[in-house]
Amino acid sequence: MIDQLRQQMGGMFWVVTIGAPVMLLVLVLQIVLSARTKVNKVRQVLRSGAVTTDPAAPTTGPLAFGLACGAHMAVNQGVAWNDIEGTAFPRMELKANLAEMWGVYDHTDWRRVTEAKLTPTTDNPEHVAIELRCQSGAADFRRAIDQAAHSVPALMAAAERVTRYEDRFRVDGLITGVVSSVRVYDWGRAVNLARWGLRAGYCDRAEAENVVLRVAELCRAHYASWADLSAGFALGRLLFFDDEDFPIHYVTVRETHRNLLEDVDSPYRTMPWPAGIRA
Repeated sequence: MIDQLRQQMGGMFWVVTIGAPVMLLVLVLQIVLSARTKVNKVRQVLRSGAVTTDPAAPTTGPLAFGLACGAHMAVNQGVAWNDIEGTAFPRMELKANLAEMWGVYDHTDWRRVTEAKLTPTTDNPEHVAIELRCQSGAADFRRAIDQAAHSVPALMAAAERVTRYEDRFRVDGLITGVVSSVRVYDWGRAVNLARWGLRAGYCDRAEAENVVLRVAELCRAHYASWADLSAGFALGRLLFFDDEDFPIHYVTVRETHRNLLEDVDSPYRTMPWPAGIRA
């Protein structure tokens, strides 16, 4: 029967015989990878929220302040907020994540990606819209953006997204007013890149600490309090992950924000915000 089928189909017999299992295998792999991604996201939600401190690492001073500016990332990953060495991360797995997520394979890549997160300015529409509102002192986005000299339609679209999230934040008690800046989302990730880069061997301790100290200065100049900074990170993360997984990301940032502000052992409770906070 197989011989008869092969004769009837000719060359297509081998295409179907070999191709069908391959296509099935590819489909199965796609389903497995998609399911794995979902599971990892759910695990992140379940493990996020706990604020832990390494007693052997700095808890006061400029370095500790900079590490605390990236505390959202540490809490999300289930590691101590003040651990700059990333000892909780398996080195090989970490290198794979850096390559896959950031395109980082060596020191040069690490430096390029990290420096991109440390820039004091941005052309991201949401970031620009928020900072225009803050700088102008306007009660709403329309007045602030109408005074801007560039990309008004793009800025208004960005402002609508920000307004939608801020409304949700106010309903859940995360903020009472508005978010002053979301730049800390980039700077907080720079702290994480310092930790990962040191653990992966892509930078030395001095380079990692320099990144963290630069983040400290940027955050000191842009935010008025830990609550202000934390809300900025939460909003920045949601704007970055505005996709079908929004409910998962929202729960993560909401609970992390609350715990960082309410946990008695959180650096946002134990470490006073510096004086002279605005540049």
